[in-house]
Amino acid sequence: MALLATFLGDEGHYTEEEKLARETSDMQRKVLGPDHPNTLQSIDTLASALDNEGRYPETEKLVRETLAARQRVLGPEHPDTLRSMNHLAATLMQEGHYPEAEKQERQALDIRRRVLGPDHPDTLYSMTWLATMLNYQHEYPEAEKLQRDTLDIQRRVLGPEHPDTLYSMSYLAMILEAEGKHAEAEKVERDALDTVRRVLGPEHPETLYMMTYLANTLEAEGHFGEAEKLDREVQEIESHHSGGGGPDTAEPLAMILSHEGRYDEAQQLFHQIVQRAGSARDSATLADAWYNFACGAAVAGHRDEALDHLGQAIGLGFGHADAIAADPDLKSLHGDPRFDALVAKARQVATATTQ
Repeated sequence: MALLATFLGDEGHYTEEEKLARETSDMQRKVLGPDHPNTLQSIDTLASALDNEGRYPETEKLVRETLAARQRVLGPEHPDTLRSMNHLAATLMQEGHYPEAEKQERQALDIRRRVLGPDHPDTLYSMTWLATMLNYQHEYPEAEKLQRDTLDIQRRVLGPEHPDTLYSMSYLAMILEAEGKHAEAEKVERDALDTVRRVLGPEHPETLYMMTYLANTLEAEGHFGEAEKLDREVQEIESHHSGGGGPDTAEPLAMILSHEGRYDEAQQLFHQIVQRAGSARDSATLADAWYNFACGAAVAGHRDEALDHLGQAIGLGFGHADAIAADPDLKSLHGDPRFDALVAKARQVATATTQ
């Protein structure tokens, strides 16, 4: 039942995943006991389902319970205990509790380095997660150094063509992007894309994701023509593969069209994205769709429309106030009292979510 619940989550059926995981964990608590490894695994699955639904306080409570049980039963250095520490750190990061998330991940990394060694895949996983958390806190120099160290080890131990090495290149590019080092990010992404195309083929899902990452960087650099060309190539390839598995380029393409002054085309795409997100019955996905629509409208100079869409996003739970205030795509809204009010409302949403 736990495996079926996980499968449902992988397919995006989060409500069904939660129901099955809850039934399984309740049954195992009664039959096996609350500290049995199978019970704790089922509680982990339930926590992941709640996480997918954006119910972070409930997720945090379950993960803390699981972590405490594993520390007590298995010990602080057991792989399952360390995975619970990772899960807690990721949940805290989702809630915006970055210092505590960073503390958890540093502890997990210290244990893995000591027990498993600096070159173990789990150690490298912790290094990447910690770099990601530092990036979110704008601690860019340490994040970049940590990710470069991770990448150097992976190239030496796993080889330059290993999937984990290529993922690390993407994470490094993301950090460089956040630092405003667009040219360096572009070079890293082009190198990764060349390798993925050669190793996996031009139509592999990972190749398509790398194309999308590069397109996003090119958009940030203002190279809208090449970015649009890449996104349309991805769309064309995806249209020939009904199985999916690749990235959805509709949103980045809509943003590019907005930047290019082709808002009528962009608006049609944004409406499709919102409609599709609404059909999924996932408020977090729908909130993201409205937020991106707001960014596109703002870039195109449609102030009232942008404010309306931003309000829709915040009303659905989009509480990333600092990101809203700093987003360059929303710069045209700065100075408008309605924008300031929406940022304040987003802070209230974030506070309510974490209580």
